[in-house]
Amino acid sequence: MTRHLAPLDIKNVVEILKYPVWGTRLSAICRSPTSTPLTGVESVNNAKFKHESLLSGKITRRPGEPKLILLWDTFADLHLEDGSGMFHRFRCQQTRCSITRDRSLLTESQVVMFHMRETITPEKLPRRPPPEVSQSWVFAMKEPPVYSEFDAAAFNGFFDWTMTYKLDSDIPWPYGGFVKRPKARKVPDYFSEKNGEVDSQLVKDRTGTLSGSVNQSISWIVSRCKSDTKREDFVADLQRHIDVAIYGRCGPLRCSRGNASDACQHVPKHYHFYLAFENSFCPDYCTEKLYKILAIEDRPPIPIVMGGANYSQVAPPNSVIDVGDFRNPAELAVFLREVMADRELYNSFHAWRKEYRVLVWGTPAAMCGLCGKAHESLPAGTVIGPREDLDVFWDKASCQK
Repeated sequence: MTRHLAPLDIKNVVEILKYPVWGTRLSAICRSPTSTPLTGVESVNNAKFKHESLLSGKITRRPGEPKLILLWDTFADLHLEDGSGMFHRFRCQQTRCSITRDRSLLTESQVVMFHMRETITPEKLPRRPPPEVSQSWVFAMKEPPVYSEFDAAAFNGFFDWTMTYKLDSDIPWPYGGFVKRPKARKVPDYFSEKNGEVDSQLVKDRTGTLSGSVNQSISWIVSRCKSDTKREDFVADLQRHIDVAIYGRCGPLRCSRGNASDACQHVPKHYHFYLAFENSFCPDYCTEKLYKILAIEDRPPIPIVMGGANYSQVAPPNSVIDVGDFRNPAELAVFLREVMADRELYNSFHAWRKEYRVLVWGTPAAMCGLCGKAHESLPAGTVIGPREDLDVFWDKASCQK
């Protein structure tokens, strides 16, 4: 009997994210019957893309043995370590996996992972082992389709699993997440904190002169001044109606980076709001821009978001203000002024902090998911064929410009 593998359930990714990488045990994954979904997240599991076709060269997977995962590419800057230590440190439920970058171990590897920023043509792929070798190939990508240098259709029929930020990936690789606290906690009166004194020594202008005060409503730290989404035009219009302080290459203000006293990380907490605008509007694409702001505990701002994700699925309940809910920047500015003037309304955007917390790194969830999927038990003789729908799954046209 032929059976297709369903994508890893996002509810179980939430369970993985339930514990920080530096803390206690990671919860069960791979469709644990005891997994408890989070409010607002349980509807995410829209497994749109199944394995519709089986090709010649089918591979048979057998559960049980330790799994060797070969990283065919360098995966530079993604902090993936060789060996099995990462799976133990992340406290995955399934730890019997080991990572290698030794290409001579191709035929001995049960999983081969390809970074699609490096493997940009099928010619860069190795020869697939014979059918008797149990092996799954993984299409891995963190960036959205609009930044892909490859033709997805050219890779139809090569990969068994997808591992991307998209929620319908076989193995979701999010930029972050949120989880429910085991016990509700009290939160401060953030309205009072935001209307207290502001440290004017934080910011310098382009000449290095200290500013007199930081009393503007919104901050934005940005280095890419021109985007396909024209987010900079939206901000320019917004500035006609409300104060927006722009830091980095694209504005008059600057903050220091890359040292122990990194001033940039302190900028947002001195403002009521922060612009977490994505540079690409693709479905599910929500980066660390948002999660780093949500994770601030000391005088956190309210994120104002612009992107292609459904923020009710990827952010805690009532934690963000979505520009898509307003007809224009002027209407948004009116609402922001109302929020700043109303204690109850302002604090309502922080009420989620009583019951939820945010994690800013999705790699533990992804790698635990990968190891768990490699160990999935299948009926004897079950065969899996490569995906033939990558051109649909990774369609650049799905991203708005």
